[in-house]
Amino acid sequence: MSSPLPPIPSDVVEYTGPLLLGHLFNWGLFGVLSVQVYIYYLSFPRDRLLPKLIVATTYTLEVLQLVLATRDAFRNYGRAWGNMIELDKVGWQWFSVVTMGAVVAAMSQSFYAWRIWVLSHKVHVPLVVLTLSTFQTVAGLYNAVITAREGKFSQLQEIGFKPTAMWLAGTSTCDVVIAASMIYYLRRTHSRIRATTTMLTKVLWVSVQTGLLCAMFASTDLVIFLVFSYNNFHLPFCMSLPKLYSNSLLVVLNTRVHIIGGRNEYSAIDDFSLSIPSSETRITGQGASKDQLQIKLSSAQIPPMNSTEKINQQSNSADQVGSDASAL
Repeated sequence: MSSPLPPIPSDVVEYTGPLLLGHLFNWGLFGVLSVQVYIYYLSFPRDRLLPKLIVATTYTLEVLQLVLATRDAFRNYGRAWGNMIELDKVGWQWFSVVTMGAVVAAMSQSFYAWRIWVLSHKVHVPLVVLTLSTFQTVAGLYNAVITAREGKFSQLQEIGFKPTAMWLAGTSTCDVVIAASMIYYLRRTHSRIRATTTMLTKVLWVSVQTGLLCAMFASTDLVIFLVFSYNNFHLPFCMSLPKLYSNSLLVVLNTRVHIIGGRNEYSAIDDFSLSIPSSETRITGQGASKDQLQIKLSSAQIPPMNSTEKINQQSNSADQVGSDASAL
């Protein structure tokens, strides 16, 4: 005869609530990510192979993460509903949450480090970002090993406290450095370029927004984990981090999408090369040196055209912007 199940505690919502919210956020962000991936491949078929591979790899990992997380959700809220022993088991979350969170964060942070290098042509800040990203990845993988070995949430509150804190501290610090760097380059660009509706300013501004969002989300996860160290209140944030990083990466790539009749209108861009001007140089048009930002815009008036010609021109312009700005 099997032993009776342990009684359901009165504070069971503290165990089930954070897990349920985490799974709901996970599914919601996956829907957003799917739309972002569809828009990317529809809008930029001429992008280089590397960004296409990054997007494909990221989406594949997120699909795997979602399948494993949903399996645990069905176990907790379907097959073993009311079983506190099953609810205490980690299941596949050592991989779907901890491992995937560290790996996807590293991919996104490395992408931002490369973009900072493209903008500044200096290695100092990118090296700091890559160092912090490597630290959080190692800490996250170490935490995943401990989580898989222990297998129970109740045992992780003490044994896994330090590795989890190190992982969350590393990823939040890296995100803060990225956000601060993008804010610096955005302000520097504003001081050099008066036309704030250029493609460069738009891309930088979106990078600042996504970087700040990731930094705030990771920092909130860390604070809640440290303040409420003996429960799972931080899990909704922790379980959503991989999808948030993936969405941030796709949002930056899709910034180049041009909506006909939208709020921002751009002239056809003939040449779009990105680097921030040094303090000793000025933008001089055709005579600009290689360390300057060169943006050549078509100044000719566009003659009236029928709807078919306009659609073709907008499509060619969007492809040109996507190809030239893909270095971002």
